[in-house]
Amino acid sequence: MPKSFKIALLFLILGLGVYYYFASPKHDWSKHYLNYKKSPYGTYIWNRLLEEWYVGSRPVFFRKSIYEYDLPEGEANVFMLAPKIELEKHEYSKLLREAKDGKHFLISAQVMNNSFLDTLGLKSEFLPEILFKDFSDKVQGLTDSLNICLLEEEVKVSGADFVHAIKIKEESSIDWQVLGQVEENQRYFLLEGKVGDGRIIINMLPCLFSNYHLIHDRERKLINELANHFPQEHWYWSEYQLLGPATDKSPLQFVRASEALNVAWNILIATGLIFLFLGAQRRQRIRKPHAYKTNMSRDYATTLAKLFQYKNAERAIFEHRKNYLKDYIKTHYLLDSHDRNDLYFDALAEKSGHSEVFLRRLWYEIDLSRGDTSAPDFVSLNQTINEFYKKK
Repeated sequence: MPKSFKIALLFLILGLGVYYYFASPKHDWSKHYLNYKKSPYGTYIWNRLLEEWYVGSRPVFFRKSIYEYDLPEGEANVFMLAPKIELEKHEYSKLLREAKDGKHFLISAQVMNNSFLDTLGLKSEFLPEILFKDFSDKVQGLTDSLNICLLEEEVKVSGADFVHAIKIKEESSIDWQVLGQVEENQRYFLLEGKVGDGRIIINMLPCLFSNYHLIHDRERKLINELANHFPQEHWYWSEYQLLGPATDKSPLQFVRASEALNVAWNILIATGLIFLFLGAQRRQRIRKPHAYKTNMSRDYATTLAKLFQYKNAERAIFEHRKNYLKDYIKTHYLLDSHDRNDLYFDALAEKSGHSEVFLRRLWYEIDLSRGDTSAPDFVSLNQTINEFYKKK
């Protein structure tokens, strides 16, 4: 990659980072944005609430009928019943019995019918002026996930417990404590009642087990309206409360709103800048291979031979070349060089392409050097051996 291109890319990334930093306004996200840390069912905040109300508890979240579970003894004493569960009549007695024994239950009012509310000394009332005030004049239904269907012609409200609030009967035998209410008309949507040694928390607040970011923008108005009535001193807001819904103003507003994503973004930018900066400053010298002249003099051979561990270093170099030559002939031409007769030279001359005279002279010089280290001269011998390896 050319140096000029790296520098240009470096300044481009730096410029984009500066631009997006100043072009991405920090939004004043509402503190009532009910988003959650881990669970798409929103159980994180409710776990924190229940741990605060019942110190040392480990809440358990139920997605099935309470009769399908054996409530553990000692491991947990707080249980949350998902709004997708619909309690049957035969389960009322078990729930009350478990509550009297010291179990605590957080229940969405959607799972209870009016008869069970009546048993608990409660009743529900329709709240159209609260839920739909300045919100919409065309509503079909309201579920736990707040999927509100807007109609074109008429207004229909069907099968939605969340459009009701809870009222405490005067003759109620259970001591109910109000945790969340609409102050102007004393209607409640979050109650805690003591039943024996345990407690039951009744909830009518929308989005109890829903992820705030999975619903449409228009439904968030309803959540924020009801969240204003929640006792703020008891509410634990998620560490991701500043995320909020993404808008089209800037692609980085969602990243910068989250501390974890913001740190990851800064690390990524810093890594890219450092890599490009160091890459642009790097100097790497690449030497072209040179064809050095072969030095076969006695002085060179003697100096090179000192690197060997043999005492007679000159002979070690020669013996190495001779043994390699024998292995080469045996491997390539399938001839044994120990018995060099006329048939050997005829076959070697035919296979190697060298003349018989050249081959006999080669082995003569090799045999001659066996007795006297100074003869033949190393230059002549090495040149002859190198000539043998050249292809004809």
